[in-house]
Amino acid sequence: NQFKKNHGKKRIIDVTIDDAENFIFKEKSNLSKYSQGQYIQKFIIFFNGLADLGYTKKDLNPFAKLKRPQRSQADDHITEKDRVLSLDDSLALLRYAEETEDWDTMLILVLMMFCGVRREEASKFDWSMIDFDKNTIEVTAKIAKKRRRRIINIPTQPIQKGEITCGINSWFHLVKLKKEGELKKWKLNTLNGRINRIKKELIKRKESGDSRYANCNFAFHNNCF
Repeated sequence: NQFKKNHGKKRIIDVTIDDAENFIFKEKSNLSKYSQGQYIQKFIIFFNGLADLGYTKKDLNPFAKLKRPQRSQADDHITEKDRVLSLDDSLALLRYAEETEDWDTMLILVLMMFCGVRREEASKFDWSMIDFDKNTIEVTAKIAKKRRRRIINIPTQPIQKGEITCGINSWFHLVKLKKEGELKKWKLNTLNGRINRIKKELIKRKESGDSRYANCNFAFHNNCF
């Protein structure tokens, strides 16, 4: 890595706090304060590990002496509101999934954006979790983040945006109609990569070059339409 490239010829005990400061606050000045703090933590662990192996001492750890940068709201490039996908953006993602016939991804997006299912939970979804008669989704304790079963009511109020009107259930029925075979069980990294590729593709299509898709999180849109 960059630290090894610039300081790798030094002995471990010769790496100083000035070297650590220069790396974090100059060589990594393009990073956010959060990312700089993450780098500091990783190097603290690294040098402490070397101390446990007898190569140095923990009280000589140069990164342990650094003051972590404090984040503030003003440091963010976008507002908290802009971090969340708008309804327009959410529908654009679904339309792209439909256009590319990516039914597995469409299902995941609907679960996350309109039903409040977490990404890791959605990655393990199967049809037995939906009760179309009761209009509910069951997140079992086995896949729930806090290992507690919960029942989610699927929003019944239709989405109305311009001339578009559709119910949340219609997306589920569309996937069930189009999807052949069992639903894909995603590894989380694979799912994240797939969603990020869709976002990047949509960025290219936007005339304004708006890059918010690359930064935004998913929201539960139950109360916004």
